[in-house]
Amino acid sequence: MNEDTKELLGFGKHDFWYYPGLAMAIASFWISTAPAVLLLLAASTLFLGVFLVKSTPRYLRSPEMKGATRTFGLVGNVALVLLQIGIVGVRCARLLA
Repeated sequence: MNEDTKELLGFGKHDFWYYPGLAMAIASFWISTAPAVLLLLAASTLFLGVFLVKSTPRYLRSPEMKGATRTFGLVGNVALVLLQIGIVGVRCARLLA
């Protein structure tokens, strides 16, 4: 499988950093204690940070990937950051309510 196909399907080796982070962020909705929620969100954000540090440079200057794949990856990274901000915002609002 070539690099473009792996990236579009989410099977790139850098993609696996975010999957546990996303699972932790989603799991925070079923946890009711504030310290546990904050710990899950902090760990999730850390995983997102590692994912962004590892994947973004590849999208900016990878000679193996086509332009459309690089654009798709960068747009996906922006969407993941917005999703993370949304999850953290909603969970913090629910904890304060």
